[in-house]
Amino acid sequence: MKKHLKNVCDVLATTSASCVGIDCSDTLDRYEDLVVGAPFYYEKGYSGAVYVYYNGPGQEGLSDSPQKLKGTKSSNFVDVRFGFAIACGGDLNQDGFDDLVVGAPFEDSGAIYIFHGSTSLLSLSQKVTVRDFVPISSMKLFGYAISKKFVDTDDNGYLDFLVGSYQSDSVVLLRTRPVVNIHFSAETSPKIIDPKNPLCTNSTNPKDRCFAVSFKYKYTWILENKRSNKDKLNVLLTASIDNALASRAKFHTEGYNKSWKLAVDTFDTNLSTYVYLTENNRDWLSPITLTYTYELVLPETHNRNGNDFGPMGSLEKHPVLNAKNPKTGLVEVHFLKECGDDDKCDSDLNLKLESPSFNKISGLFEFKFSEELKLDVVVTNHGEDAHQAFLYVNLTKGLTFRGKDATAASEMISCEYIEHASLLQCGVGNPLASHDVVHLRIRLSAKNLQTSLTHLNIEAFVNTTSNFDPSKTMANITFEKITESDLALIRLKMLEMCHFQVRMFSFPGRIYYWVTNSCFTSLTNLKCLNGFAQDYSIKKYESTILPLENNKTTI
Repeated sequence: MKKHLKNVCDVLATTSASCVGIDCSDTLDRYEDLVVGAPFYYEKGYSGAVYVYYNGPGQEGLSDSPQKLKGTKSSNFVDVRFGFAIACGGDLNQDGFDDLVVGAPFEDSGAIYIFHGSTSLLSLSQKVTVRDFVPISSMKLFGYAISKKFVDTDDNGYLDFLVGSYQSDSVVLLRTRPVVNIHFSAETSPKIIDPKNPLCTNSTNPKDRCFAVSFKYKYTWILENKRSNKDKLNVLLTASIDNALASRAKFHTEGYNKSWKLAVDTFDTNLSTYVYLTENNRDWLSPITLTYTYELVLPETHNRNGNDFGPMGSLEKHPVLNAKNPKTGLVEVHFLKECGDDDKCDSDLNLKLESPSFNKISGLFEFKFSEELKLDVVVTNHGEDAHQAFLYVNLTKGLTFRGKDATAASEMISCEYIEHASLLQCGVGNPLASHDVVHLRIRLSAKNLQTSLTHLNIEAFVNTTSNFDPSKTMANITFEKITESDLALIRLKMLEMCHFQVRMFSFPGRIYYWVTNSCFTSLTNLKCLNGFAQDYSIKKYESTILPLENNKTTI
């Protein structure tokens, strides 16, 4: 009986290099997909490609947008011919999805790539080269051919496949090792640390601040019914705290990293260790992060040579970790913060700059090259805790930091001059708690300033790792250079601005009077005149006694 083929869809090659096509069934949705190899495809850094056209429910034909698979990127053009051989012979890792094996026979002495199937796209799981199992000189063009059907040759429940090495006239049997899941979890105690009372129950040193970390672990086989081996597995666990360059904690004497060689069983096992906070910790806002990774530690494997036709050894003592499970974990320990229910610190910082050199008459902040310049800083916080609060003062070139004075409540403040940035940095609180006020006087020397300088502008700002409004934490102050001639003019100006008031009363033979002015406050002067002319002059612009001549005086 003659049968006619029906054209369901057309698939157009993206390049003229596509030459191989196979179907590949997904064992869950039962829809067959099309895999097309393009070993002569080329783009910068890549030689060869594989296109996967997916099929599925509700589709009329194959997808118009295939998944594009590529091999290892190379800086130089190498004709590796990725996609020269392709095979989709079954589910290698027993996860319910067919897997794809792609050959690249001209990559060095040859290589194959294994891609695992999933509910979405294929993902690269493993690359196997000749270097992995034999001396590189003994085999050429490995990956030239791959068996189309995968078979369980050693009855361990996992499919195996053959790979041909054309130039060496040989075939390699690649057996799939049993897949194991390692279950790891970690937690800290306490989960939240009080910075003011970080207890360390295991230490005799009252200054030690620490927390405990507990790991729980076990393993399970993917195919339990095929496993007779229940021996413990050797696993290397490595833990790291924060970033080793700026870590706020460490494993006592071991530093920022620590490793354990564990014997993992099929039931839960626990491991505990302590992490100690460093003395110079400034960050009490962000959590301390501990990351851990694990890997199997296995005995050496022995490859079979071509003359050994005896029974194949068991692979049960050489399992492989499930590639789909993470091999790393993370645990965090947080700090107790006065930051409300949302655990976000919304500070309300305010910065104010003043100076005792302010002249109320001239309305200027004055400075001399020969005198010390003083800057009064007030930082207040009307919101939640401001963590790592720092004051920064931008110092003009030639202006040098002499020291600082602080009130008793702020005496722990430390300042540091950052020379390359011309910045003065002062820590004003970590945290600067709600309703805290910092009073600080900064002493600066103006001796090294340029003599041509007529005014000096100093900018300052406060920063914090908590939330804050930058518009409230910036301030500046401008100082005017004062000379002796300037001082004379200012004195004259001050005299012109003063308003004097003369009051007097008399008794027979005597006159009493006193003078007050609006420029200065002092005790009122009272003096008795006996009709003698007196020559008084106004000195230091204080209230004084003025003479009366012919019952009158002129101001």
